[in-house]
Amino acid sequence: TLISGGTLVMGDAVTDTFSTAAVTVASDAKLAGAGTIAGTAVVTGILAPGIAGVSGGIGTLAAGETTWNGAATSNAATIWQFDLSANSNASDALAIIGDFKKDSSAGTVYEFNFMNSAPTTWGNVYTLVTWTGTSQFTSASEFTWSNLGGAYDLQPGTGFTLNANSLTFTAVPEPTSALAGLLITAGLLRRRRNA
Repeated sequence: TLISGGTLVMGDAVTDTFSTAAVTVASDAKLAGAGTIAGTAVVTGILAPGIAGVSGGIGTLAAGETTWNGAATSNAATIWQFDLSANSNASDALAIIGDFKKDSSAGTVYEFNFMNSAPTTWGNVYTLVTWTGTSQFTSASEFTWSNLGGAYDLQPGTGFTLNANSLTFTAVPEPTSALAGLLITAGLLRRRRNA
């Protein structure tokens, strides 16, 4: 199945299965929703796991061996869109049954758009991608992100951790915000000591 334009939305339940040998998402096209792709997936365009039609609807999309085709630059037509919960470590996720592959022939930008999610707790760890096979990605610095609400540091690779079978993201405050928080805490402790 080739998704060459527009948006294909899968169902909202893990029992909804797209029974096909392979799914290809072209640049500018989008595959969204939750459920299972029975075959392999090759994504050049937009991947947006989650509950369709619900702003901030957290959900998981499962697929067989998945290849993410990199872009030459930050490009809205190739970004993966994931929502992060504000109050917990829940997030949209891609669960790969097989290998997590990359194709950098067109470029090496692998960007997540966090859809203006605004975690309220610093240090929340979100599991974005899991795989049962191997990963061709070798460093967390290969990933970048955009559109995270709140006061967060925006640097390529910041917050990502590449584990043996998962890619996670930790919401990290800007150094100035973290320093302000520490100063406020220190001031409260000092006031309590002097009281």
